Amino acid sequence: MARTRTDVVKEREEFVVMRNDLIRNTQFDLTAQQMKIILYIISKIMPNDGVDTWYTIEIRDLCRCCGIKITESGVYYNRLKTDLKKLTWRNWHQLDSSDTEYSISWIGDVKISKGSGTVSIIFNPFMEQYLFMLRENYTQYELQRILTFTSKYSIRLYMLLKSFCYDDKLKRNIPQTITLDLDRLRGSFVNKGYEEWRDFSRRILNVGVSEINEKSDDFHLEMDTVQDKMTNKVVKVKFILTSPSLEQTENARAVRKEKLAEE
Repeated sequence: MARTRTDVVKEREEFVVMRNDLIRNTQFDLTAQQMKIILYIISKIMPNDGVDTWYTIEIRDLCRCCGIKITESGVYYNRLKTDLKKLTWRNWHQLDSSDTEYSISWIGDVKISKGSGTVSIIFNPFMEQYLFMLRENYTQYELQRILTFTSKYSIRLYMLLKSFCYDDKLKRNIPQTITLDLDRLRGSFVNKGYEEWRDFSRRILNVGVSEINEKSDDFHLEMDTVQDKMTNKVVKVKFILTSPSLEQTENARAVRKEKLAEE
C-alpha cells in the first residue's frame, strides 16, 4: 500500500527520546544524514519496547522522511547501506562522569532482504539504558525539529542545548543561560582539532547558532564566553536561550514547510 504525504508528516511528528547523559557525553562522529537516520530510527521506539526489538522499516519511507533523494538508479539504496554500516561501527565513548570509556555502536545488527524494500534494525544491547523505557533524566523533541538542518553541528548543538533547557520556562519568556566547559563542549563535536577558540567558534558553533536561529522556533540563541582572568583564554561558553520572536517563529515554520514539502 502506497504511503501518502500525511503518513510522512505523521512520522516527522514522532518524538526522539534519549537519556541526557547520552546526549551530553557522547561525541557524534556522524554526518548530518547519518544523524537524521539514527534519530529517525530512535523515533520508532515505543514506550514498552525492549532493546531486543527488531524494527522493520520501509526504505522509501525512511528516505522520504529524512530528505534522502530517491533515484531509480539505486544510488540512494547503496548510500543508505553505507550510512547504516557506519552506525554499526564501534567508537570509544565516556558516557558518565567517571573515567571509564566504552566501545559501543548505535546499532547492533542490520538486515536487508533483497527485493523487499525494507531494512530491519536492532539496537546495540548497551543502548538499552539510554533509549528504552526512560522515566527520568531524558530529553524529547519532535523528529521534524532537526530535519531542516543541513549542518551536523546544528543538529548536535540543538540536541545538546535541549538536554539542558526547560521548555516551560521558555513558554513563560524566562531566559535561560547554559554555561559549558570549552574542552567538554569541543569534545561533543570533534575528536581532535579546532584547538583555537577562533576556529572552533567560527567553523562549528557560529554555524550551529546561525542555523538554529534561522530554522528553529524552539528558542532564540545567543552566545557569549567566559575567559580565564590570568590568561584571557576562553574557558567556558555561555548560551543564552530566549523565547523566539514572532518573526523568527514565522520564518522557521515557513522554512520547515518549504523544505519538508520538497521531499
